[in-house]
Amino acid sequence: MRVLMLGVVKELQNAGLGPVFYLESFKVGKKKGINGGELSWILEDNAPMNKGAEMMGAKRHKTYRVYQQKF
Repeated sequence: MRVLMLGVVKELQNAGLGPVFYLESFKVGKKKGINGGELSWILEDNAPMNKGAEMMGAKRHKTYRVYQQKF
C-alpha cells in the first residue's frame, strides 16, 4: 500500500485523528491482504509525521531534496 497524503486540517491537528487514520489504513490493507506499505512526500522537518511513522515501525529508505538557486 502506498500512502500519498494524510493530513488533518490545522484546527484539528491535535485532536488525535492521525492515529485513527493510520489504524483504519492498516485495517483496510490487512483485509485486502496487504502486509506492508510506503509513506511518501513527508518533509524532513515535519517532526510529527516522521515521529508517528517511526512509532509504527517505519524506517527511512530514501530522502529526496529540492534545492533552489537564484539566478
